[in-house]
Formats: sequence, C-alpha cells, structure tokens
Amino acid sequence: MSQNPIVRFIVSLYRFVRGFIFIVGFLVIAGLVLFCVKFNEMSFESPDYGPEEQIVLKLKLDGALLTKAPDMQSYRAYFMRFLKGEEHEYYVPYLKDTLKHAKTDPQVQGLVLEFSSLLGSLAEFGEFRKALVDFKSSGKRVEFWSSDLDNKSFYLATAADRILYSGSDV
Repeated sequence: MSQNPIVRFIVSLYRFVRGFIFIVGFLVIAGLVLFCVKFNEMSFESPDYGPEEQIVLKLKLDGALLTKAPDMQSYRAYFMRFLKGEEHEYYVPYLKDTLKHAKTDPQVQGLVLEFSSLLGSLAEFGEFRKALVDFKSSGKRVEFWSSDLDNKSFYLATAADRILYSGSDV
C-alpha cells in the first residue's frame, strides 16, 4: 500500500527533526558535562610566581599637606586646580592609611620619601611623622630625599633612617 507523498514527506521530516533535536541535545549535554568537569579541575588560587618580590614604596610629595579632604561643594574647584597643574594636596589620613597597609604588607621592604617643597602646619607634619615612626616600628627602612629642606621638612626627616639632601645650602 502506497502512502500519499505528502504524508511520507511529513513523516520523514518529523524523523529528521526528531533525530536532529536528539543529536543537538546530546551535544549540549555532553558539552555541559565537560564544562563542569573542567571547571572543577580549575584552581582559583593565585598563580605561583616564585618567591615574593620585594618592593620599596616611593612617595613623591610636592604641594600642600592637609588634615581634611575637601567637601563635595569645593570638589569642582579642587578638580579645576588639578587640571591647571597647580599644587597638589596630600591628606594626612590617606597617607596614614597608606603607611598602615604598607607596614603589614610583606612585599614592602621600605619607604622612600621625596620632597621638593611641601607646605602645611606643624601639626600636619607631626601627624605624618607619627605615621612614619609607626611604619618604621615594623623594622622597615625609611629614607628621606629633599631638595628643599625647611624646619618642618627636617622635623619630618628625623623619623627616617637616612636623610639625603641635594640643596645648595645646608
């Protein structure tokens, strides 16, 4: 008994689509299984680069030493001064946090402070000096380099292990 050619076409198309869906489904499931196996084999630890590299933290400070960051109203003025290339501002709380993190970082071997001219009150210099002494208490070296050494900068430099001065008058 011969079937209608349209019915035969629909039956063969159905078998083809069913086989195609079966093959695609099998490949998707096999891909997911392989992905899961490879994902479980992956290591999420940091790569081993060998012995830890020792670094020296360098802070180049020229501008003003301040105890308080500007509020949001003066942020635009601060940003415009930065774009014009006017003096930089360094905030003692941020510097203290940086030194606190560097104190406990095993890669940081020491600190080099480079000043060209730093403005600020004696209290701000004193707070920064306390942070340097705290950093130094971890056994890490502090070196101070300056081309412009005034009384406040010298007071700050006394916290260092070594003072390098390149100015014309002593």
